[in-house]
Amino acid sequence: MVAILVALGPVLVANLSACNKGTGEPTLLAARGQFYVADIPVPAKFKLEEQKSNYVYTAGRRRVKNLYEGKASSLAVRNFYVHHMTLSGWELTDDTLANNVFTIKYRKNEERCEIRIERTPRGLGHVTQIWATIRSESDTNP
Repeated sequence: MVAILVALGPVLVANLSACNKGTGEPTLLAARGQFYVADIPVPAKFKLEEQKSNYVYTAGRRRVKNLYEGKASSLAVRNFYVHHMTLSGWELTDDTLANNVFTIKYRKNEERCEIRIERTPRGLGHVTQIWATIRSESDTNP
């Protein structure tokens, strides 16, 4: 019996550490198989709110303001972006939490990206919203 516990101990610890205690939610969410914007990852099961989103590409520059909604916790979504954005070539420049809203800022070449994550009431429950905004450094429009 002791040999079985010793042999399975690392497997049990690895499986337990992959989930948030209490919620059973993974500490690192999986990414969608296909991103809505090529280099901006989105957690699996998050959907683009098309009516509130826009994407403009002009003269080699893009302006993106997309809203995604899903059910994961704000902290799990924040952890997702801190991990996955660097894999897409973005450099983390700022990561803050204020008034229950995570704001994470990135830089890539001449573009800036801001990821804003917050829980909002919806019906009888809550939904997690992700606002992803990309702008060129030289873009002077608000």
